[in-house]
Amino acid sequence: MIVVNTQPFALIYTLVNHQYLGFVLEPHIVQVNSLGKYSLTHQRIFTKTADYFSRCISEADYKVIALLDELDDDYIFKKFNTDTKKKMRTAEFFTKYCKEEYFDEFIKPFIEERMNKVLHLLKGTKIYKTGNDNNPTSTEITVSNEKASVLFHFKRNEEGTRYFPTIKFKGQRIEFMYKGAQIITLNPAWMLLGNDLFDFEKDIEGKKLLPFLNKRFIQINKNAEDAYFKKFVYQLIEKYNVYAEGFEINTKQPDGKAHLSVHQLIDDNIALKLVFDYDGAPFDYGSDNKISVVVNKTDDQYVFTRTKRNLEFEQQKQEALVKIGLKQYNGAYFTLKPQKSKAESKGMLLDEEGTNKYLFLE
Repeated sequence: MIVVNTQPFALIYTLVNHQYLGFVLEPHIVQVNSLGKYSLTHQRIFTKTADYFSRCISEADYKVIALLDELDDDYIFKKFNTDTKKKMRTAEFFTKYCKEEYFDEFIKPFIEERMNKVLHLLKGTKIYKTGNDNNPTSTEITVSNEKASVLFHFKRNEEGTRYFPTIKFKGQRIEFMYKGAQIITLNPAWMLLGNDLFDFEKDIEGKKLLPFLNKRFIQINKNAEDAYFKKFVYQLIEKYNVYAEGFEINTKQPDGKAHLSVHQLIDDNIALKLVFDYDGAPFDYGSDNKISVVVNKTDDQYVFTRTKRNLEFEQQKQEALVKIGLKQYNGAYFTLKPQKSKAESKGMLLDEEGTNKYLFLE
């Protein structure tokens, strides 16, 4: 051991920009000097070495350390190296054999899932960022309890459309462009700005913010607007808060209707699929989207219509299905249990003649 447990020491968590993995957190034990300050003597710890320093490690810390064990480059190499017959070192795997597409599709989500879990566990605490001298306590960072919010702006005129986000944190609009901000994870986004590390309401994707760390706005030329609006803008309006000048965004929440359709499963059993219709906008029960967006263009004017779901209404219908003896199978699908008597079920479902659909009676 580099740090000895017979002298004062402390457990810290350090944000490191790893040469292969990107931003990851590492747990370190740091020797504390006679002045009560962190010395330069430190070592990374893992679950298997943590007990030696157990007097400063809580049960919550053990959970964090176990998650961070899986963000070690050797661990990731062993987990994701599919060519076990070829002898190679960890560095070789990442520099020669791990393709960028494979890393982005499989390894990056694995890392970010664990980073997101750990950062939520560490909310409200102090962590550190390593410096150029490899000192794990170089810069103190606060993992904020508060989420930031993002508002995406679109300003359209005769020349085209300008697009940019603004961020509000702790009730104030903050400047983040050209301020050295860093996106720590992409999905969902965690941003490091100054000495604050925070995540976002609505689980903003980091890719939506990355272009603006060193750019004031994106300009969409007039001849590219139609494709951009229909492929990109409507997705933003569906998921996030958007302010628009030069086109309309309307929001409605009509009364919903619950529909059931009959489906045959692979094992020949029957399942009912629960779908809600809001004035022509369909939503599967349990799906993530809370809003559906339709874009219409008349002459040169764009109108985006947002349709919102009533989740309380949908939950009531789900509970009605369970009450009459159906069991939720997967997402919007419910399987049939042994049938109740007709008297018990009467008035709950109505068979629509000529179709395989059922409509909940109000």
